[in-house]
Amino acid sequence: MIINNNKYDSLRIKKLNSMNKPVILCVDDEKIVLDSLKSQLKANFGNSCHIEIAQSGYEAMEIINDMYENLSTTPSVVICDQIMPNMKGDRLLAQIKGFLPKTICILLTGQADFKDVISAVNNAGLYRYINKPWNVQDLNLTVEQALIAYQKDLELEVSNHQLKDLNKNLEKTIQERTAVVIKQKEELEKKNNEINQSLIYAKRIQDALLPIKLNIEKSLPEHFIIFKPLDMVSGDFYWFKKIDNLIFTAVVDCTGHGIPGALMSILGFELLFNVIESKGIHEPSEILSEMHKSMVKALKQKSSGVQDGMDMAICCINTSNKTIKFSGAKNHLLFINNGKLNIIKGNALPIGGMIDLERDYKQHVISYDEDMTFYLSSDGYYDQFGGPNSKKMLRKSFMNLIKINHSKSLEKQRELLIEKLALWQGKEDQVDDITIFGFKIPNQNIG
Repeated sequence: MIINNNKYDSLRIKKLNSMNKPVILCVDDEKIVLDSLKSQLKANFGNSCHIEIAQSGYEAMEIINDMYENLSTTPSVVICDQIMPNMKGDRLLAQIKGFLPKTICILLTGQADFKDVISAVNNAGLYRYINKPWNVQDLNLTVEQALIAYQKDLELEVSNHQLKDLNKNLEKTIQERTAVVIKQKEELEKKNNEINQSLIYAKRIQDALLPIKLNIEKSLPEHFIIFKPLDMVSGDFYWFKKIDNLIFTAVVDCTGHGIPGALMSILGFELLFNVIESKGIHEPSEILSEMHKSMVKALKQKSSGVQDGMDMAICCINTSNKTIKFSGAKNHLLFINNGKLNIIKGNALPIGGMIDLERDYKQHVISYDEDMTFYLSSDGYYDQFGGPNSKKMLRKSFMNLIKINHSKSLEKQRELLIEKLALWQGKEDQVDDITIFGFKIPNQNIG
């Protein structure tokens, strides 16, 4: 289907002004899934939306053509499965986005390869990816936010057309000029509010991915976490997982911060889950190597020119033989033993960011006891500018703080690190995401 843009814009404005109900189009090759999806959406949006269904990409295109030609309307939201005969979901969404750039695209599938999700993000402006079986509340909230975003976009477009008309007659009177300025200010405030709401929702998603504090406390009752994003969402994240007698802890620092960093962090979450839980790789050095290969492939770094990556420090604690294995990609492990501060440095190369597919990381093994304290961190804390000369704190000062306060409880150490950072930073702006994970390992595994 080829749509004349000018004609399409006019039709969309006409549709908005006539207050037609928005249309949600669901596409899945399994009828039982479609029926369930339609039933759940109708229960929540039935009075305010039309729900359409299609069992293939081609049927979906036919429905969209019919809507456009006969009703002068188009779908507001498309919810699509990935694995379908003849036309996969990412391809269908890319085609729809090509001529319906404002339509919100959601991928709802249990079988998609992560590269398919990346493809949908790159080619179809994917709004959200939801796993099957889905959570009904999460699905409804996602669709609700998508409809709001779509409606706001249409309203903004109408306002932009109105502003253009006002600008043509701007010189007629001072009153008209004043009205334009006021209108622009209102629209800017509205758009800023929309962006803030979107960021708040993005933060909720990212926070939901972080480890549950209670799960950490069960295995590591003595621990602290400092997690201080530069923006509302973070390019840093921390990770925890217990599998049988193994406890995994990690701190990851992705390229960038804010929204770009948060997108990379979501990729990091997915890679860690895939490598450790799905593939069953439990050696820290092998985890980093496999994550690097997955990162290069996921971002197509050999051809895309994208050189983003992540720095990472990961520990695998074996509670049976009381050993801790560590590997690092640019990030290090600090630990206190008998009052002495020790540092085990990670490799100098990050995960991703370069096109070589194979990358080896060194693995370190140490025995532990319950009196030892371990620290993983990103570089955000000691890269902060401040002090009397507005310089970086530097790692040496950070390590000295840990050494001075190591005998105090971990919660007290956390308080002192936060206080010292505030004093050092003063009126300077925060320059990076900050994450520190400190812990002791109990003599008996109580997780």
